[in-house]
Amino acid sequence: MKRIRAQVLSLLVASALTATVAHGQTTSLTNEKSTPSTGTLIVLNKDEASASLLDRATGKEFAKLDTGVGPHEVAVSPDGRFAVVGNYGAQQGGHTLSVIDLAAQSVVKTIDLVKYHRPHGMDLNPVTGELLVTSENPDQLIVIDLKKIAILELQLPHRNSYIGIVGSV
Repeated sequence: MKRIRAQVLSLLVASALTATVAHGQTTSLTNEKSTPSTGTLIVLNKDEASASLLDRATGKEFAKLDTGVGPHEVAVSPDGRFAVVGNYGAQQGGHTLSVIDLAAQSVVKTIDLVKYHRPHGMDLNPVTGELLVTSENPDQLIVIDLKKIAILELQLPHRNSYIGIVGSV
């Protein structure tokens, strides 16, 4: 069971770290417009509080963007246009998410989770466009409507839960 869980986690990490940068004109995080694309790898630099964007074909960094303290997780929109980084924090628990427009190579929004600290597991629902995030303090599953930046909390069944969306929802 642990081996299967590790394989699933590896696949989720690989898919979350690999983004396809779309060159469309839309600005909605939840838009699923098909557009021509190139490959980008997103690497989070915890000590530097930044995210590096690398060209998948060459491995060369073409942008480095400031995030919140201790970037820890990343989720990529279904169209590959946006990435959301969970800022875990350091000594003090972080409570923000950085929204990156991958085509513009810039952080376009910071979402303050207010009372939810140490965002950890994250995934974007490809059907609804909602962002699902777990927080460690308090232990919650947070659902965020990215169009309205509305936050809905759901109690997690046990500590240290992680979230991943597999298959169709």
